[in-house]
Amino acid sequence: MAKLVVYLTNAGLVALEAKGARLVGRHTFAVSAAGLPKGEFRSILRFDAASAKAQFDATFGVGSWTIQSIQLQLTPASPNNAIYNPQAAGMVNAAWLENDSWNAGTGTPNAPGADGLTFNTLPALLSPSDEPLGTFSFNGSTSGSFSLGLTPSVGLAQDISDGSPLTLLLSPVDNAVSIVFNSHDFGNAANHPRLQITAIPEPASIALLLMGVTLPLIRRPGKSTRAPK
Repeated sequence: MAKLVVYLTNAGLVALEAKGARLVGRHTFAVSAAGLPKGEFRSILRFDAASAKAQFDATFGVGSWTIQSIQLQLTPASPNNAIYNPQAAGMVNAAWLENDSWNAGTGTPNAPGADGLTFNTLPALLSPSDEPLGTFSFNGSTSGSFSLGLTPSVGLAQDISDGSPLTLLLSPVDNAVSIVFNSHDFGNAANHPRLQITAIPEPASIALLLMGVTLPLIRRPGKSTRAPK
């Protein structure tokens, strides 16, 4: 079956530290359990799905496609700042947030600005309409890749179908996990956070494509038996 894979790399993100500071995505961001020496971290990411919708529409027809799979691809890294906890294995939760109206703010991890989303203001962004996307096991590595096969929830799939911004929240599940990832500011673009979206044509689209192939074959016998003028 025909399918198209699109990668979104236009992530805006921020790591939220339990101390109340907002850590903008300068090279790294983090997820860490509460109770660890450096405290709890959560990370929030926002991708713009407009380019994915445009490519799927151009390939399969406007709205004539279905999302087959969604995968968040992250690159673990060694903590390069004393504010982060060391890498440790554990479980991470991913969720889709209904509210995309947040601001990453300005500054750096060591000197965050006064604007933007913080750990303390995150609860105001959350909603009963937010949807779980899965829980994932991290092995504690400082290299390689960490891929999260996200559940194509109703809200997430709708954002992609609409070509809208979409927000993902990563949170610790257990009391041990600690992960630092490369962000969209990291020098090597291959290590930036990526959202891999795979779509396939809807059955009606497949039927139309097949009709386009078979109709000329049906007409040929008639043409070959037509008497010359």
